[in-house]
Amino acid sequence: MPYCSNCGRRIQTDARFCPYCATPVRGKQQKRPTESLRGMKRELDATPDYSERYQRADIRRNRTMAMLAYGSVLIFVPMLFARRSYFAMFHVNQAILPNATGLALIALAILLSPTAAFFGWFFALLDLPVIALRVLGFLNARSGRAKELPFVGKFRFFQ
Repeated sequence: MPYCSNCGRRIQTDARFCPYCATPVRGKQQKRPTESLRGMKRELDATPDYSERYQRADIRRNRTMAMLAYGSVLIFVPMLFARRSYFAMFHVNQAILPNATGLALIALAILLSPTAAFFGWFFALLDLPVIALRVLGFLNARSGRAKELPFVGKFRFFQ
């Protein structure tokens, strides 16, 4: 099935226009668009944004605490000192899974690295997507946004 050259979504083989973005379909359609990264970025950016649910004063006061949540062990700082902040606790919820996964991968790399150096590099490579999620969450908190992280944002551990 061919893909739209503009938005990257699948379209019918006999379509003249993309049903999603109304871009005219060229004579020969690509198997996969050259700008598929733009379509993937749209899908990753399509996570829900709950920023309007939180008070601006809460966001302004607890932005630093929300950013600390993405710093592995530092997640305990907002859990202890910003417990009443809905904005900070939202980011604690978002950060728990990436932080726990990152710590588990580091522990496995340390445990298995004496047996084979390959495992250390392997787990370090597995940690790259986790680091990317933590950076994305940090940037969301820094900009005052309460936006779910891709893939793991649906999980809630605290209310």
